[in-house]
Amino acid sequence: MEPELVSNQTDTIFTVLSVVLPIVGAAVTWVFGRLGGWLSSKSKNEKVAGMIARLVDSVKVAVVSVNETAKAEIQKARDPKSPGGAKITKEEAEALKEACLAKVKAYWGKKGLKTAAKVLGFGDEGLAMFLGDQIEKAVKENKPNP
Repeated sequence: MEPELVSNQTDTIFTVLSVVLPIVGAAVTWVFGRLGGWLSSKSKNEKVAGMIARLVDSVKVAVVSVNETAKAEIQKARDPKSPGGAKITKEEAEALKEACLAKVKAYWGKKGLKTAAKVLGFGDEGLAMFLGDQIEKAVKENKPNP
């Protein structure tokens, strides 16, 4: 081969590489950046899902506990012959809900509730509303079918 031809081929290869390598490098950087973002998002989603599952489980435990103790005592104290029968009043239901909420808060403690609120992106009121809704849901699920 002629030295001039080899030199031209080498120059062409270096020219092509000088154009292609930055593009490939940018593409690889972009792919790894997206992969990192995806992994971070997946990790956060799993953390949120785990936190919600743990909160819901503790709410269910509190509802069963309050249902077995406080509600039974209220119903025993009521006269079945009264106009409402053994059914609890709205005020009593609200007191039972507050008892459940107090139990959940006791299970988690201040630090645990603060962490849960942070992970879920709630303020204190938002977490309390979420827990209240979960309590109502658990009560409905816990009711015996007529």
